[in-house]
Amino acid sequence: MIAIAPGQSIALAVRSLVAPHAKATISLDHLATTFAALQIAVFSIACFLLHRVRYRQRKALYALFAAMGAVSVIVSTTQYVSGGAVFDFYHSGHAPHAPGLFANRNHGALFLGCCLTFAGALISLQRLSAELKLGLFAALAAPALALIALSGSRAGLVISGMMALGVIMFMPRPAWGLSHSSRCAMPLRGLAAIGIVSFLAFVAFVPLSGDTASRLTMIDSDLRWSIWQRSIVLAGQYIPWGSGLGTFPAAYALIEPVNELQPFYVNHAHNDWIEAIVEAGVFALIPLAAGVVLVSQGLWANRLLDPIRRLECRTGLIVTSGLLAHSLVDYPLRTPTLALTFAFALTLVSSAIRTLRQN
Repeated sequence: MIAIAPGQSIALAVRSLVAPHAKATISLDHLATTFAALQIAVFSIACFLLHRVRYRQRKALYALFAAMGAVSVIVSTTQYVSGGAVFDFYHSGHAPHAPGLFANRNHGALFLGCCLTFAGALISLQRLSAELKLGLFAALAAPALALIALSGSRAGLVISGMMALGVIMFMPRPAWGLSHSSRCAMPLRGLAAIGIVSFLAFVAFVPLSGDTASRLTMIDSDLRWSIWQRSIVLAGQYIPWGSGLGTFPAAYALIEPVNELQPFYVNHAHNDWIEAIVEAGVFALIPLAAGVVLVSQGLWANRLLDPIRRLECRTGLIVTSGLLAHSLVDYPLRTPTLALTFAFALTLVSSAIRTLRQN
């Protein structure tokens, strides 16, 4: 009916004459793009508001994330023990695998790793001995990493383990109560690091109920490889403007091979970097480049800051790196809680850079 409407034939003729290969719309799904734009707006507002938060308020946010991590541990433990019968908030198939406050165990595992990092920063700010600080952090890390291992989240376990290792090895020595000349500095850190690495190795080789060990050996048969390959092709088809924010499921369904059809549909590329380019085209390179520049500036700036600011900067860098690394194999930044966690981590880095410039 639209095709035979008055004036439509003229519009089609003009379009074919001026731009024969142009698409009629900038989005495959206008409603999905609207919702995605609203999510980005919320993230942007959160970044702006968090950037105005002062040091004492940021310290309170450390405590808030640590408390949320404790709640997540309790919820995850209950889910695991009950086989998903209790605290099944989303009626998800992941409920027996201890996803905590999330529907997806990978996101729950990563959030625990982020909360553990903020808890480590909070502990390092207390007036306690170095031995007690490291002991408290180890006491928090043990149940958190154990739950992540039992959940079966491969990327969550590896990245959270690396984040915990980063807290121990890369936090400023004065924050842990260690002077540069302290003889116990390296032995204490080394002992804690060996404990984390040994635990990760144990999980990798010993079968647990979360089946993490076997899942680590089945990486080559993961469906993600095929999704990534086809998503890269999809990105090339929609260059330069992209298929539209939030439209990846609709775009991928058009090229999904019949022999890979599953009872569930492919909702994301399981790689936020690729999916961003599919949906936003060349415009996706702007925030990606900005993020790389910010992290690079943070790495440069943290050497010149005082211990407290350096602690903030390195905490932000550890959490930011963990979230960006996890984005290579999943879609953590498309969940509101992890997106706000990312915003807070970026704020810590940018605030440190701003302080250095002011000084």
